Amino acid sequence: MEAYLIKNAIGIYQFRRFVPQDLVVIVGKRELRRSLKTRCSRQAAHLCRMYAVECENYFRFLREQMSKKSEFDSWAALSHPKPLPPYAVIKNNQITVDPRFQELEDRIKASLAQNADAGAIVQPPSGSVETVFMSKIFTEYLKDRTAHKWTDAATSEPYVDSCNLWLKIVGDRTLASYTYRDAEAFRDGLLRVPPRWLRDAKLRSKSFKQVSSMAGECMHPSTAREHMRRIANFFAFAMARGLTDKQIFTDVFVRVEHSSYESFTLEELQKLFSWENFGRFQRRNKPSHYWVPLIALHSGMRMGEIFFLTVESVKKSTDGFWYFDIAQNVKNAHSIRPVPIHSKLLELGFLEFVESKTERLFSEYKDHKGQAGVKFTDAFARYRASCFDAEPRTKVFHSFRHTVAETLQIATAKALNPFMYCRLLGHKTGQITVDTYGGDYDVQQLHEIIELLEFSDVLSSIPRYCDVSC
Repeated sequence: MEAYLIKNAIGIYQFRRFVPQDLVVIVGKRELRRSLKTRCSRQAAHLCRMYAVECENYFRFLREQMSKKSEFDSWAALSHPKPLPPYAVIKNNQITVDPRFQELEDRIKASLAQNADAGAIVQPPSGSVETVFMSKIFTEYLKDRTAHKWTDAATSEPYVDSCNLWLKIVGDRTLASYTYRDAEAFRDGLLRVPPRWLRDAKLRSKSFKQVSSMAGECMHPSTAREHMRRIANFFAFAMARGLTDKQIFTDVFVRVEHSSYESFTLEELQKLFSWENFGRFQRRNKPSHYWVPLIALHSGMRMGEIFFLTVESVKKSTDGFWYFDIAQNVKNAHSIRPVPIHSKLLELGFLEFVESKTERLFSEYKDHKGQAGVKFTDAFARYRASCFDAEPRTKVFHSFRHTVAETLQIATAKALNPFMYCRLLGHKTGQITVDTYGGDYDVQQLHEIIELLEFSDVLSSIPRYCDVSC
C-alpha cells in the first residue's frame, strides 16, 4: 500500500494509483489521484487501503463492461463501486473482509437490540424504503461511515449511543414518518433524562417515562446538542441517498450557557490538598492519584500532557535544571515546549519515582479513544465533590491550569515578560513576532517563572511519596 501514498508540498498525503495500460484510453488519464486530507501516516494508510479497493473494483468493472461492449462511467463519477464488499481490504492482491469491522457491525447490532425498548426494534421486511425502519438504516449508515470516512472504528460508539437514545425517546419507525415534532420531542426528552441513562446499570432497563420523572441531575444542554448533531448527520446521509425527503432537525436548537472554567481559590486548594482529604484519594498501585494533581498545580500542564509523560520526557538541561520535554501527543504546535520541574515536586521525591518507572510514568489508566487520563478525570471529579459542600461546574481538573495562569499573570504583570508565561503554558501570544519568529526561552529563564508558584502553606501536610507508597 505504501507505493500508493505520496505527500504534496505542504505534507498532506495523497493516494496515487497508475492506471493499467489497457485501460488508459478508457479512463482518459495515466494515473488516479485523491487527496487524503491528513498529515497522519496512520490515517493515510487506512484511507489508502480503502481507495485501493475502489480502484481495483473500478478496473474490474471496466474490464467487464469492455467484454460486454457497454458504456461505462468515468473515475470522477465513481463514488462507491457496486462490486465493493463491505469493510473490504486488499491483502496479498486479494480483496477480503477485515474481521475487526465485522465484529464492530455485530456489536452495533447487539447494542441496538439491547438498549432499545422491548419490541421497539422491528425487523424491517424486504421491500421499498417506506417499509424500512430507522434502526436498519442506521446500521447501514455506521457501516458506510466506518468503511469510507471514519479512520477509527471507535468513532461509531457515540453514534450508537445517540441512536439508542432516539429509539428510547421517539421510537423506531420508518424515516418518512418522522416530523419536526419528533426532533423537538427528542431535544426536550434529552434535557429531562439522567446524564448516563443508558450506561448506568441501574437505569438502562427503565423506560423513558420512568427516568424522565425521576428527581436528580439531568443531561447537560451541550451533551444534548451533541446527540442532536449526530442524529441530524444521519438524516443528512439519508436525504443524500433518497431515503427521506426532509431534514427534521432544521431550526431545532438547544441553548447552551457557556461558562468558562474558574481557578481554585486558596481555601479550595487547602481542602483538596489537606492530607486528611488527599490521603483518602490515594490508591495502591496508582501513583497518578498522588503526582498528577501536584504536577498540574506546579506547572499548569494539561491532563493529557501529564499522562503521556514518559521516563524519556524527564530531562536535565545543561544548566542543571530538571524539566519536562513536552513534544508528543500535544494539542498544537505551540504546546511543544520545555516545562521546568518545580522544586517542591523534587522535594517530594519525584525523581526517585521516575527512576522506578521504565516507560510511561502513569500507565495505570488505559487510554480512551486516543486520549490519556480520561478515566482519572472521573475519579478526581468524585474526590473533588467529596471535598466541597457545593460542586460548581466551573471547578474541574482543568481549573489547576487556570490557577497557574492567574498566578503567573499577577506575577509577570509586576516584574516579568508576559510572553514568558504564555510560552510556559503552551499558549499563543497573538503577536506574530513572538509566535512565528521568536519567543523561545531556555529552561533557566522558565525555571525562574515556575518557582513563582508558591503553595507551600497549602501542601504543608503532604508527606513524601516514598512514605505514602511504602
